[in-house]
Amino acid sequence: MDLSMVDRSPGNYLDLEDIVMSDSKIPCRSRFHLKNIDLHSVPEEFDEGKKIELPLWLAESMTEFVRHEFPKEYTTRFQSILRADPEIVNLHRHEPKYFAKGLKLSSEKLDFPDPRDTVIMLETLLEAASRRMLWIAMQASASKINQSKVECKLDDGEKVHYSQLIAQQEEYKEWKTGRTGIIKESKDRFKSI
Repeated sequence: MDLSMVDRSPGNYLDLEDIVMSDSKIPCRSRFHLKNIDLHSVPEEFDEGKKIELPLWLAESMTEFVRHEFPKEYTTRFQSILRADPEIVNLHRHEPKYFAKGLKLSSEKLDFPDPRDTVIMLETLLEAASRRMLWIAMQASASKINQSKVECKLDDGEKVHYSQLIAQQEEYKEWKTGRTGIIKESKDRFKSI
């Protein structure tokens, strides 16, 4: 799973995946009565404690004005489901970059009510990622499985890992049957004739 886009430096403005992930919203609550906040092209007023949905990049820079909350796919309830059986959860439906965003949420720039919740979330992500990687490897090595049913449950990083495992499995089968030393003519050559 490639988590190279998750680091402690500011966002990479040339990486579309990082931009999309940083633009996903997280719930926040205002710490003070805020006036003339322009979030939706119309200046708004937010009372103290009012819930606001902010993009992750903006929420990181507004820590002194808002207290952050976990998005529903990272709450204790969802973590319980993920701990119980991580293989059945369709992470792509909840967040295409589920694990990468979870790591971004652990940023020291975000102020969650209880810092222990962040540690518990990271432990859950680690446990779920390891169990899902094992499950993905077993699915990739199974000979009769519907790949599209497996892929629809995976987040984007897991999909890359799964396709690499499928390709390696195919290479192994070719090697096992002795077809790896055979030189094959390109299909493109026949199309050009």
